[in-house]
Amino acid sequence: MKRYWQVMVSIMAALVLALAGCGGGGGGGGAPAPGPGIVDTDGDLIPDAQDAFPNDATRFVSLGKVDLPGLTGTSFSSAVAVNDSSLIVGTANDNGGIVHPVVWTMANATPSAAGSLAMLSGAAASSFGAAHGVNNFADTVGESEDGAGNRQAVFWLGTAGTPAAAAPATLPSLAGAQFSAAYDINSGRRVVGESQATGVTKAVTWLVTVSGNTVTPGAATVLGEPTGATSSSAYYISESNQVVGEYTTQGGAVHGILWNLDAAGAVTSMVDLAPLVGELESVAYGINDAGNIVGESTSATGTRGVLWTTAGVVSFFGSPAGGEASIMAINDSGRVAGYTAPTTGGAATASVWDLLNKTLFNNVVAAFSQGYGINNGGTIVGMANNAAFVTVAQ
Repeated sequence: MKRYWQVMVSIMAALVLALAGCGGGGGGGGAPAPGPGIVDTDGDLIPDAQDAFPNDATRFVSLGKVDLPGLTGTSFSSAVAVNDSSLIVGTANDNGGIVHPVVWTMANATPSAAGSLAMLSGAAASSFGAAHGVNNFADTVGESEDGAGNRQAVFWLGTAGTPAAAAPATLPSLAGAQFSAAYDINSGRRVVGESQATGVTKAVTWLVTVSGNTVTPGAATVLGEPTGATSSSAYYISESNQVVGEYTTQGGAVHGILWNLDAAGAVTSMVDLAPLVGELESVAYGINDAGNIVGESTSATGTRGVLWTTAGVVSFFGSPAGGEASIMAINDSGRVAGYTAPTTGGAATASVWDLLNKTLFNNVVAAFSQGYGINNGGTIVGMANNAAFVTVAQ
């Protein structure tokens, strides 16, 4: 729930600020140039010894924002995930105010028009849908309102590099559920998300099997929580079946959490991803195949980007002095995307970090923006003011 609403609220907040003509500062500035004797072949401000791409002169030296077209008459859109073929998924409204799950493709750094994905049959005029995650087969997951006004987790089968035009398959909810949502999917078609039953939200997983064009979703399985916890949500799953998200402790605080799953999807262990020492709450948004976990830690004075190990050891991650940051996504090369703000509550700026030296080395776009997803090629997607964007290396 938190991930979806965080995206939607940030869109609306940015729209209000943009209409009011508010200005905003950048976040954090670039990294300092390497010192004497340090080799930086490609000039991207990351020493070769720490650079996954030491000879790529275009890799993150500068990034140009490309706005993604919205639906006809749209007033906002947001791109939240991108696969390694630069298939981008997200959300946009239409000229009737209905919110749709949408998809964009990229060809030679040029985006396609927004394609509206089908929602569940019988959805009313007030319905909405959202695409939250996509794997490298173009299988896409998200949510759609059904004809009865219930929000349901859904799966769109990937065909020919994009999600199928047919109506999505419903992912089963927990018994008595009021709503469900699917937030991510890996290449094994293991899906993670949440389902609310009797007023309590639980992190769940589904396994989707496909034969030809026949989609068979498995039942929702609760991932479980530490003793005394009251609720949970799962936001991201790696290719090695490691899942991160959040749970609410017995005392009412939100903590990040890591679930380790076996090949059958059973939880073998859970790790509490606690906030920084002395801080109040945390959320984990992403994990790469090296087991690096990213997210945020919140105190009474603001939010900081953080990095956890799979053992739950947390460290500070790149928030500017006196400002805030949140880390939303990480790729297998250690590039990290999120946002920074120069002051607590200040205008956010989509930003990119290098994991190895934990240094902010490039702001992506202007203020009122956030980065939500990054692929293994370094393409970043997000929202700037009220429009979805993708960054393309210049």
